[in-house]
Amino acid sequence: IVFFLLTRAQDIHFTQFNENPSLINPAMTGVSGPLRVSVTNRDQWRSVTKPYKTLGASIEKQFNAENWHEHKSKSAISTGISFYKDQVGDGKLGQTQVNVSLSDFVAINKENYISLGLQGSFVQRTIDNTKLLFPNQYNGTIYDPNQNSQELFANTRYSYIDVGAGAQWSYVKEQKNLNTYKQLVSHLGFAAFHLSQPKQVYMNTLSKLYIRSVVHGDLTASLGNSWNAISPSFMVQMIGPTKEIVLGAIMKRYFKTESKYTGFVLRDCFGYGF
Repeated sequence: IVFFLLTRAQDIHFTQFNENPSLINPAMTGVSGPLRVSVTNRDQWRSVTKPYKTLGASIEKQFNAENWHEHKSKSAISTGISFYKDQVGDGKLGQTQVNVSLSDFVAINKENYISLGLQGSFVQRTIDNTKLLFPNQYNGTIYDPNQNSQELFANTRYSYIDVGAGAQWSYVKEQKNLNTYKQLVSHLGFAAFHLSQPKQVYMNTLSKLYIRSVVHGDLTASLGNSWNAISPSFMVQMIGPTKEIVLGAIMKRYFKTESKYTGFVLRDCFGYGF
């Protein structure tokens, strides 16, 4: 079991995947608007000896935003950088990851557009093998930490460069006037990560990361009036023999009307869902 965890360690991922879009698809870089800044902190499974902890931060910037949001007559380039640090278990199996993403939004017409994205990553993995327990350290009576585990670690720290790419189709239809703001917004995308299939080298046996494929989509639709909306979403990830399916929905209640002219002042809302 230890060997499997070391050689096929999973990627950093979140149930609320929409809050970390570039981890799902680099084509989503800048999809939220002219500027997006986020901070993530996850601390889970506190009942185990060493709780799982994940920290993250990201910033995304969309250029040519005014012409893009108002006219959809030109393409819009977006860039982003994100940082994540993950540590799990007694052996402090860690991952530090820095992603640099680039996306290009191209309008098909006033309501439809596509985006293409590319992501380059620097990843460092670490482990403290002195904190791991092995059967060979059981001397027949008790566990003896001074006894040789006979496990050969080629590395307790290594780094690699990774590459990912993706595409997304978007549909945006809005009705704006002094009394009404209704919208129908949907996205459907596909992405692939670990295209370079970097090698994992903790122990003497080398293994390559499987390519991770992602299919995702979401919808935001106004309900009856401009102050309420429903936003269901889904994501399916496949990496090697493993599959993850996430379904969810959020109800949104808006409190402030977006700017009718620039679109830069966005509406405030409160969301709740599952």
